[in-house]
Amino acid sequence: MNIDDRDNIMLIFDKNYGRITNLLKIYKQLDDNKGRGRRPTHNLDILRTSVVFTHSTLEDYLRNILTIKLPTSDAITLNNIPLIGTSENGRKTKFDLGDLVALKELKVEKVIEISVKEYLNYISFNDTNDISAHLKKISIDLTPEITELLPTLNDFIKRRHNIVHNADREFEIRRGNHTIKSINYNKVLKWQKTLDLFVNKVNIQL
Repeated sequence: MNIDDRDNIMLIFDKNYGRITNLLKIYKQLDDNKGRGRRPTHNLDILRTSVVFTHSTLEDYLRNILTIKLPTSDAITLNNIPLIGTSENGRKTKFDLGDLVALKELKVEKVIEISVKEYLNYISFNDTNDISAHLKKISIDLTPEITELLPTLNDFIKRRHNIVHNADREFEIRRGNHTIKSINYNKVLKWQKTLDLFVNKVNIQL
């Protein structure tokens, strides 16, 4: 990856990261006016929005580096990526020679590039196993510094899933249950900072 590509990816990441920071600032300003006790749900929803945006910032960063790095991967890696226009879900499929007719004016490098981009539109990162698998495809070594961050990344990925798919409901029945899972500023801030650390560790190898 050349310097211009890396700088552009980080410019996008920094803008998205700043948007998370702004959400947390808004929550903090509202929270400073409150006393002790449970925070209003509509205030805490700002934190939940921050979690969702933290995850989307992570996914956007991963897709951006994969867009640049995957097209230059070896044949074994590229064999798992379907030819553009031959898959409806991103899974590898067989294709007929006639499928190449629409691509005959393109260079091989361009066909690989646009096939990778279409593939990345289908994939998602539902846990750190997905993340690790894709990092390995672009020869990113999962160093101890990266590995130690994965459990925390997995925590906010799972929390984002509960927010998006279950409206962050609390399904465990216990005393004082408020039906919505509790969330706090410090935890979300930790997740945001872990994302930043993770990206910086990965960038060292780009």
